[in-house]
Amino acid sequence: MNNNFENQENVTVQQSKSKTQGKELLIVVVALAVIGLMIFIISSYKSGDNSINEVLPLKSSVDFQSIYNDCDLNSAYATVASDGSYLKISVKASDIKSYNVDDYKDVLKAHVKINRELGLPESLDEKILDANALDGKQSEDFDNVKVTWSYSSSNGLMILYERK
Repeated sequence: MNNNFENQENVTVQQSKSKTQGKELLIVVVALAVIGLMIFIISSYKSGDNSINEVLPLKSSVDFQSIYNDCDLNSAYATVASDGSYLKISVKASDIKSYNVDDYKDVLKAHVKINRELGLPESLDEKILDANALDGKQSEDFDNVKVTWSYSSSNGLMILYERK
């Protein structure tokens, strides 16, 4: 009987050691997984920051006067604020209605050039081109600039780029 009791005690001790070793192994595996996840998140965050800086200029680097000059904009449809806080391009409804196609085409080309200079997505070009009077005033925020646009049959097309 003593042997039976000792065998049961040995089995219980071994089971207890096995459970402890299993828990220790689980803790090590979880700790390694957490460390690996942290390394992945940190490296993704750093590489994400670099890609953003490559696509979009820094907030302080938005110079609408330079963009106006670089894109060969015309004062007939483009305006830069005296304090440099915005760049506005617009075409009058009368120019669109009278088929003054050159002015209208210039505005359409200008907004695409400006969007590329600012590193904005091509999807914004399409949203602006698809604007109609029923949409009202629309806007989209980016890291360095806010873009607002509207189209109406009475006022024409207006696009405002504001520095943030």
